[in-house]
Amino acid sequence: MAEGASVLVVEDHDVHAHKVGQALGPRADVERVSTVEGARRAIARRRFGLAVVDVRLPDGDGLRFAEQLPRRGRPDLVILTGDATSAIRARADAIEAHCFEKGDLRAHDLAEILNRHLDRAAARARETEERKRAVARELGEAQGLTRTEKDVLELVGLGYDRKEMAAERGVGVNCVKKHLTSIFTKLERVIPERTTKAIECWIIDQALWEAVSEL
Repeated sequence: MAEGASVLVVEDHDVHAHKVGQALGPRADVERVSTVEGARRAIARRRFGLAVVDVRLPDGDGLRFAEQLPRRGRPDLVILTGDATSAIRARADAIEAHCFEKGDLRAHDLAEILNRHLDRAAARARETEERKRAVARELGEAQGLTRTEKDVLELVGLGYDRKEMAAERGVGVNCVKKHLTSIFTKLERVIPERTTKAIECWIIDQALWEAVSEL
């Protein structure tokens, strides 16, 4: 699986978006959108470790979008604004976001702040991966999966597709398909939908729930 933090940049101004991209550097997998609606679609499609969000966007308030993100699974947040008023800073503080005024977008300072957030996102991703592995192991034990099936189930929880599972296990794709068929049957009381995506979502949901419960 590809490593590196996934970062959502929500900024309609090309110059500022470019500065953010340069500050993030090659370690980040960056997706840029320029509207609130685009940000909503991106968040619905994939998980991000960090979101850099402009307050003033063509179709709405970027800070309000950030405020509406559920705490469970929420990425680290950096808020960009042209005028960091006390009210905006207070709203950013309430969601534990770093507020950065665009007039202060000096490359070194921005890079330092964003890399600190990337480090946090990477650490959180590692913790989440361990939780997903643990959830998969517990589910496999409870539902009577074989040792091999438990190993495959862990890979499902980590988002591997069938080809990646086969490569990781050193077997053919057809062999993986047979294991998945058996897993679907044994898990159908817990997860009725017989798809790897349904299982992955269930495992992720449980892992994130455990993470929030520990706060």
